Amino acid sequence: MSENDSISSLIDAYKIGDMSLTGFDDAFWLVMSDKVGNPHDLDPASPVALYYASRYMEWDVANGGFSQAAYNIPDLFALAAAGYRAMNLNAAADLIDKAAGLADNERKGFTASTIGKLFQQFSESKLAGLDAQLDRAGWWATEQRVGYAIQHRKVFELLDRS
Repeated sequence: MSENDSISSLIDAYKIGDMSLTGFDDAFWLVMSDKVGNPHDLDPASPVALYYASRYMEWDVANGGFSQAAYNIPDLFALAAAGYRAMNLNAAADLIDKAAGLADNERKGFTASTIGKLFQQFSESKLAGLDAQLDRAGWWATEQRVGYAIQHRKVFELLDRS
């Protein structure tokens, strides 16, 4: 393992100013997600699981909206909402809960055989209406998520031992 593969070294580099907020967030995600493997193997109440699910959800929604998240990671909605709540981003968590309520039914309509047609189905989904509420709900959580990881540093550093 190189020094850059260590949760501890990444946090240290960020705290002394050697990494930007987004640079840290990206590097931390890559190292942490590699160490986590399957998030369902984690205690769902652990900061690692909550961080993982909220980060994954944010990025999937950023790429293709709640429809894409419903297609790709429907099993992470509840955990992602809990993660946003753990970061005191309750409006965003409530938005995830609304999306989760629609996701199972809407996923049944995602049957296209090409990516272009699939994204067309995404845009026509009821879930797409929730995407317009992201900014108002405080969706973009990089600063809060990084603070959460640093606050729970000792728990995340346990990943360095695995």
